[in-house]
Amino acid sequence: MRGISAKAVLIGAAASIAIAALVGLLGVLLALITSFSLEDLAHPTPFREIPAVVVELTAVSALTLILAPIGAGYVAGRISSTHVFINAATAAGAWTFLMMLTALLVADGADQEPTMPLALNWLLSYGGPAFGLVGGHFANVRLLQLAALPIEQRTVFSLKSPLIATARWMLAFPIATVAYVIVLKVMVWIGAIILSSAAVTVSVLVGTAVAPSKQRRAAGIVFMVIPVLIPAEEVIRRALFGGLEHIQVYFLIINMIGAAMAYPFLHQIFPGIFNISQKWWWLAPAHYTDWTSDERNARRGLALTGSVVAIFLFVAVAKLLELIGVDAHYAAPFAAMIAVPLGFGAARPIYAELRPQEMRQADANAAMRLRQDQPI
Repeated sequence: MRGISAKAVLIGAAASIAIAALVGLLGVLLALITSFSLEDLAHPTPFREIPAVVVELTAVSALTLILAPIGAGYVAGRISSTHVFINAATAAGAWTFLMMLTALLVADGADQEPTMPLALNWLLSYGGPAFGLVGGHFANVRLLQLAALPIEQRTVFSLKSPLIATARWMLAFPIATVAYVIVLKVMVWIGAIILSSAAVTVSVLVGTAVAPSKQRRAAGIVFMVIPVLIPAEEVIRRALFGGLEHIQVYFLIINMIGAAMAYPFLHQIFPGIFNISQKWWWLAPAHYTDWTSDERNARRGLALTGSVVAIFLFVAVAKLLELIGVDAHYAAPFAAMIAVPLGFGAARPIYAELRPQEMRQADANAAMRLRQDQPI
């Protein structure tokens, strides 16, 4: 047909298959990790909460059926340069045809209970060309932007760059999940569940490293927030509707500790991207061998002061919660969530009153060292 580029359509269809494979891999890994508990890792029994996993896989399937044709339309539109929307819709239509053909080949003839509303199912199954037009629109917008740029600057915004960035983002999540599962399994295997927060720390570092370099700060924040949001949502949901157990609260605290521990290492691995406020220099491990004796002494004093204050606050808050009727299994983790941040937040003003000269000298040395760490 006039205006259709076979090259653009074929590459667009191939891109849709690659997107579907990556999203599907991410979905399976997400279902696996959310179906495990700490006890399950010692004797793995995947998919222990079948209804929850079905919901997750259904959501991933819907996401795949949306993103794949959009990606096909975008890639085909960028490659064709002319007749953008025709090539975008055709490439997405090829994706839809492949999905229909696959469904016919693997169908076993048995009626299956639908996992999503019928209208939505029809839209996702046969609406590929419409989603392809959305991708074509994005491609057309980008082509218009490129046309307004000088020729020597257009290579910076070539199709290769966003494709690589998208692929790295889509790979970052499953790779970070695999790193999390491996480290957590090792911690359970050696009997060090108390150190399982290291699994979150490692997954944050791995995911951030795989993500596109120009978006690394955003990636670090995303990978620190997700491990906290997932158990936080479960704790809040179970607290409101029943079924809350203390292990879920501990899981939330462990993930919060792991996410917090990741930031100093991000600061060290990616200098200039993840900055640390000067007053918190003593929590950053970067270039510890270069620290002066004043900095090391101040760090030990601050850590000791923060620990003492945190322990005092922990005991006080836990006892207060128990007095008002909170079960000890819940009082302890909630007290820790309050006591640790407040304790270490109070460490600096308290220690500065006890050792003012040492703190001033340590701050001056740390400020000079942090300036030297910044990339030129």
